[in-house]
Amino acid sequence: MEFYDQTERESRLAIDGSSRVIIGQANHNGGGALVVCGNANTPNTYGCASFCRIQANPTSGTTLTNLRFSGGSGGTNRAAEITVKCDANWSDGSSQASKMTFGVTDSGGTSAGNPSLTLKAGGDVEINRGNLVMANDKGISFIEADDTATGETVSSSVLDDYEEGSCVMNYSPASGSFAAHIYTSGKYVKIGRMVTVTGSISLNGAGSSSGRVDIIGWPYAPTGLNSTWSLESGHGVIKGHYGYPDEFNMLVMNNGGTNAYIYKENGTYMDRSNMSTGYNECQCSFTVTYYANA
Repeated sequence: MEFYDQTERESRLAIDGSSRVIIGQANHNGGGALVVCGNANTPNTYGCASFCRIQANPTSGTTLTNLRFSGGSGGTNRAAEITVKCDANWSDGSSQASKMTFGVTDSGGTSAGNPSLTLKAGGDVEINRGNLVMANDKGISFIEADDTATGETVSSSVLDDYEEGSCVMNYSPASGSFAAHIYTSGKYVKIGRMVTVTGSISLNGAGSSSGRVDIIGWPYAPTGLNSTWSLESGHGVIKGHYGYPDEFNMLVMNNGGTNAYIYKENGTYMDRSNMSTGYNECQCSFTVTYYANA
């Protein structure tokens, strides 16, 4: 069935053999059941469908239009909704603040009328339910046309990971045995590939034998500045070293490995025998930032 404009020699409305309703012409190659087309002789030269609510001065939160997507045996089970609402009290006769909400129904019974995402009048995007989840190898790009940092690339301006959590930090001797760990703790924050770890380790005496003191339990293996070793920034305090706090501000990590060797300010590594002082407890507290291998 077709409505034809004899004056303009154009079809205005048609229902084709597949029961599709086509506004603007007699046929269409797309798969939509309702198609709105536009050309130079229509109010909009592009395809356009307008939905409106007739009400003078609607108040903030008033629903103006709604698209509902449903299914099920009766066709009434709501799956998703797109709704446009006033985002402020309107005054008739001009464009006013509005917002658009997107909602989907979940298996827990949350209705599609409860928005998952809202586009606000000021341009903000609100996540109302769930989280913003990036697909693998995707992130948020901060690159701008006027950025001029040396060596900047699109990939270096993409935030592809943020993570925070706990890790179990421990001592590990280069040789021999260690006294039992009586307390360990560690927290980390990973932004992109930059990892900051804050931890504390205590033990009951380190034994009299010598040997380098390592810290293990790093949540991510570090990448090195060369193929063998990497010098990483850090700062820490070891209490119980001859009864006085002993500060260090350098850790040496094996490239791609899991051990960090504690080097003191004088350039020597922390020895287990140094930590055996006859005191009941020797504690190491530290904060370290390093570049993760992945």
